[in-house]
Amino acid sequence: VIKRMKRTLRNNIDEEGRLALKRIFSSSKVSASSMSSSSSCSSSSAASSSPVARSQQNRPIKLEIGAGDGEWAVEQALADSKDAYWMALELRFDRVYKAFMHTLLNRARNIAI
Repeated sequence: VIKRMKRTLRNNIDEEGRLALKRIFSSSKVSASSMSSSSSCSSSSAASSSPVARSQQNRPIKLEIGAGDGEWAVEQALADSKDAYWMALELRFDRVYKAFMHTLLNRARNIAI
């Protein structure tokens, strides 16, 4: 399990040590590993041949800072499942675990914890 977690982390960090949002929120898979104040920002997108892939790349990324148990962030991600990606930021391990479990149990595929 730990080896898999380390590999996932390495795969989602770019060469400069930053989160590789294009890898995390790619159209082929969405990482769920992978926010009471929320802000949105547009992610950069590359040209794509299909309209569906293009719309997925142009989605805003909304951030929940201090996500707690993740209930609110997961509900917002589910409501925005076709319009936005979500990232939930929490520092306490026990809350991160609960937020991750909410993500899995609700099958939210457009959120990273």
